[in-house]
Amino acid sequence: GRIDAALRAASVTSVGSHAPRRWRVPKRGTRVLLDDGSGPLVVRYAFGRGSVVAVIDETLFSNAGIGAGDRARLAVALAATRRRGAALAFDEAVHGHAIPLHWWSVVPRSFAVAVALAIVVLLLAFAGAAVRLGPPILPIPRDDRSTADFIDALASLLQRGGAVRSALADALTSTSRVVARALGLRDGASTEEIAAGIESDGSRAAYRELVAVATNGFASDANLVRGAALAQRLRKDFSAHGRQ
Repeated sequence: GRIDAALRAASVTSVGSHAPRRWRVPKRGTRVLLDDGSGPLVVRYAFGRGSVVAVIDETLFSNAGIGAGDRARLAVALAATRRRGAALAFDEAVHGHAIPLHWWSVVPRSFAVAVALAIVVLLLAFAGAAVRLGPPILPIPRDDRSTADFIDALASLLQRGGAVRSALADALTSTSRVVARALGLRDGASTEEIAAGIESDGSRAAYRELVAVATNGFASDANLVRGAALAQRLRKDFSAHGRQ
């Protein structure tokens, strides 16, 4: 066998292993730290800014076998850092094939059957989605109408009938009647008399704008909306429970 001088300095003189696996040392720069005569058990090679120490037989450090020979001294020697301030990390993961068996021969038979059935179902689903056996079934379109649809339909009907001018005239007539009653004027008072009787500058300006929109304004959607807003404001100002 062969034991590296650094391990001998740590009093490692006798380490044996009954495991059949041994390291192969094909590349340059790999240093054999421990060879029990059947092949390398522990090797070191450079990796980045440090080095990796690889032990092929994990049973050397098991609880049951670490007391045999100098295995405990070997563990301490390998875990000791080579320079001050160096970091040490362990990787105990098993890499590669641990046993010469496939996964479907290891898992329970019921699980393997369930996986096989799931794969068959998925294949049938993919085949059914790829091959159409008839026309697609389309959902019946819903024809639910909302309040917005009703307003749009009514606006379209009024627009086709040229009712913008008539609606503005009706708004002016009804609003003038409400304002005249609130001011104590006679029925049939003119718009000029009604405007002269309004004391508030803001309300007087709103009434004159309503008169202008209803009599001389262009019959457009914008003027219809503006006229309705002015009529609503004046009705609120001169209603029986509003300002006089």
